[in-house]
Amino acid sequence: MGLFSRRERTPAAVFEPDELLDFEHGFPAAGVEHRTGDVRRALRDLGMDGTAPQEVTLEVRAEPTNAHDRRAIALLLAGRVVGYIPRRWQDAVRKQVEEAGRAGRRLGAMGTVLADGRGFEMRLSRPPHTPVVATVPNDSTASTVTLALESRTAVQLVDLETLNRALEHAGHPVGVDVEGLTLRLARDTGDPYDLDAVAVLLGETFVGHLAKSRRDVVVPRLKSAERSGSLLVVPGRVRVTPTKTVLYIESV
Repeated sequence: MGLFSRRERTPAAVFEPDELLDFEHGFPAAGVEHRTGDVRRALRDLGMDGTAPQEVTLEVRAEPTNAHDRRAIALLLAGRVVGYIPRRWQDAVRKQVEEAGRAGRRLGAMGTVLADGRGFEMRLSRPPHTPVVATVPNDSTASTVTLALESRTAVQLVDLETLNRALEHAGHPVGVDVEGLTLRLARDTGDPYDLDAVAVLLGETFVGHLAKSRRDVVVPRLKSAERSGSLLVVPGRVRVTPTKTVLYIESV
């Protein structure tokens, strides 16, 4: 090795939280513009360069010794402070921070980092939640009620991989148009910020959510079906174009 040869850097360990910060919607982190060097070094320590959007797991930690704000809540990446929870969100986040601290749990947050030409931008995002779908006893023999919507509507998909897996499991081809699907609708109570969410299932697989604009028609019918022990179903189809794949609920 030459005198000035650069030693290979071993990537830093990724922070693994005991729980993830949850909130109603995503928001930009504060103070990142003053931490450009720390962000760059943290990304480098993790083997990232920031030229493309980087999904990262941040450590969330109270910073009572902060000279500017003793209520500050710091965001750390690879052990470096790279930003803060904005002041307008501090009260909403502080309860989770304090509860985690009392229980000795490490609190984290999902985020995206991107170089913007002048420095870095960082946005916190909600962690994916596990849908909690209302079940009907003995689903295999439960009666079904077909709901007729006035017009076709697109499903807000989890991701394409999940849809394709559900299609294959149901014996359908992937990557092509598919008609004649039977989709099940069920209330998803797993999101504490959206208790009226309606899950869409293909077979037993959760593939996405119904658009909010359709809930006023669907939710009352779902509750009625649950009371009668029935499953609420809708016809569906997959439309594939060169640029996207869309799962539609068809009108009847």
